[in-house]
Amino acid sequence: MMGIVRVATMKDPTLPKRLQFVEARLSAGIGRIISMRLVLLILFVFLAVRPGHSTERVVQEEISISRALAGHVLVPGTDEPADGVTVELFSPDWKKVLTSTKTDKRGYFSLEQPKTGKLFYIRVSAPGMDIYELRVRIKKQAAQELTIRLPVAT
Repeated sequence: MMGIVRVATMKDPTLPKRLQFVEARLSAGIGRIISMRLVLLILFVFLAVRPGHSTERVVQEEISISRALAGHVLVPGTDEPADGVTVELFSPDWKKVLTSTKTDKRGYFSLEQPKTGKLFYIRVSAPGMDIYELRVRIKKQAAQELTIRLPVAT
């Protein structure tokens, strides 16, 4: 880029004055375009690409069974409670958030169950963690609430 900027500021004495002016204006415009592109690239890298944290969407294939839309979110490997994790209840097409909450310091969450439906769509997410999606079927006779192990982003 230094070569482009340097060339853009040089004037060719063999060109007529009018063409020198046009050349200088074009060169300045190209310099601004390159500068703007560089700024946007740096901004994109800073905001979107964070080393060591590539978030993935993890979809649980099997349907979970629970007695309520409640349970604990844990960090895999250590089973430490995950505090401040967002838990969202979605529409069946995954396009609309119906309700949401955050886990407490014990990693516990509870969502109000809608009056209709038996299969529910839940998304769990937190900074530095993968996005985890699961489907939950409510059965009053189920032995326990949900236990979700939210994977750390790699």
